[in-house]
Amino acid sequence: MSSFLLKSCVLALFVANAACAQSLADSIESAPRLSLSPALRGLAPSQPYAVSIDHIDPPQPLPEPLSYMGEGPIDPPGVGNSQIPAFDAISPVDVSYIRGWTPLRPMAGKPGIVKGRRSQLSFMAPGNTDTWTLGTENWRYSRADGTRLVLGNGWSNVSVLGDRVRLGGVSLSQSLTDQVEGEGSWRYSVMLGALDYSGEPGKQGGLTYGPTAGESILSYGVSQQLSVETQMQWAPEMVVSGIGGKYATKGWGAWQAGVAKAKRNFNEGWRYRIGYEADVLDSLNLSWTHEQRTGGYSDLANYRDFTLDSGRSRNLWSAKLSLGRWGVLNGTFEQLSSAAGPVKQQFGLSQQFWYSPNLRISLRTERELISGDYGIGLGFAVPLY
Repeated sequence: MSSFLLKSCVLALFVANAACAQSLADSIESAPRLSLSPALRGLAPSQPYAVSIDHIDPPQPLPEPLSYMGEGPIDPPGVGNSQIPAFDAISPVDVSYIRGWTPLRPMAGKPGIVKGRRSQLSFMAPGNTDTWTLGTENWRYSRADGTRLVLGNGWSNVSVLGDRVRLGGVSLSQSLTDQVEGEGSWRYSVMLGALDYSGEPGKQGGLTYGPTAGESILSYGVSQQLSVETQMQWAPEMVVSGIGGKYATKGWGAWQAGVAKAKRNFNEGWRYRIGYEADVLDSLNLSWTHEQRTGGYSDLANYRDFTLDSGRSRNLWSAKLSLGRWGVLNGTFEQLSSAAGPVKQQFGLSQQFWYSPNLRISLRTERELISGDYGIGLGFAVPLY
């Protein structure tokens, strides 16, 4: 009897505990949920944010390329069968400022009118091919009709009548006819400024200018092979005038000859010149020039070093070998003689190339055979902008 009462008490206690547990669970379930304040939620290491999903249109096939079979006229840019975009859709700033790299737009102008000047920034007005180019020494303006304007330092134009000189000032060249070269073509060039002696070999830094000077050249194409030109140079107490011509053979190079008369102070002199130039290979150019001067002759090339003598004879042999990305290797031999005998016999080699977009290297060596003097130069140029 006692064992039955004990089992009944244990069962009743178990039922009471279960009912209490169920009542506690119901009270917890019905209790409000705990929430954190915004300040505490802001301290959490991860934060939820709402993300808006943009609607993306399905891909569309590219339009068919414009058909052009290589026959008939080509339409203007931006219309018809032309594959060139319209001019008004082209950015007015040319990004070919990257040194020596090919411009994105061919009509923006060739990079560098003067060899070795690789850093430039070009501006082209939308709708035309007029281009302003900022170089390391000057501003250059060019047009599709052949007009060229240079503001700053630069070399004079190539002429059959004399050596090129450096001037700091203004230079203008333009074609007077539709055709720039060939039969019936007229072209002139004018340069005004001051003689520039800043880039002389062995001279370190600084700007050195001489007296004011000027040069004008007028050329006419008699035929596809023959051209005639006149030249004038002037400086304080000096005037030079001359006439010459150039005849290009078919596949055998070109001959050139000229005669000039100079007057300086009370002295007068004549200069006679003949030369030959030929491209032996695609990468090799050879040239020879003979010059005979009488006493009293002076021009812009020797204006500062002019001396009154009995006349001189000069021969110059030159070879240029193109080495691709390593620039051009120039070799020269110059012989200068007077009535008393040889005055100068000089051999020279030079090379200049861009080792990288930001480093230009120049090499130069010279040897004077009569005096035995020699010189070797190694230069590095690094843009500062």
